Amino acid sequence: MINKFVSFGNVDNEIFRFVTTGIENRVVSENHELLTADLPGYNKSNISVKYENKLIKVVSKKENEDGKSLYVARVKDKVEVSNIKCKIEDGILTITMPYKSSEKAIEVQIE
Repeated sequence: MINKFVSFGNVDNEIFRFVTTGIENRVVSENHELLTADLPGYNKSNISVKYENKLIKVVSKKENEDGKSLYVARVKDKVEVSNIKCKIEDGILTITMPYKSSEKAIEVQIE
């Protein structure tokens, strides 16, 4: 598990708890990356996930809490951002980031 460093701050007049390394696990394969975050008690109605400026930003808010939590992870250039998908199940948020298709060399016929 990655250590979390929490600080509090104000962004666009909203209070956030910044969890600088909140992504619990990053699994890299040949075709994609998986990010997971443990968010017990959350569901898709109180979490938003946004891609912006080569970052995945996860904002979570519970009704009985002050402020929001912000989790951030850097996205590699080889990720096909239009195909990023996420789901939450049993309090585990999973973000799947597929890589762009690599162009393999092809043989060109000489006429």
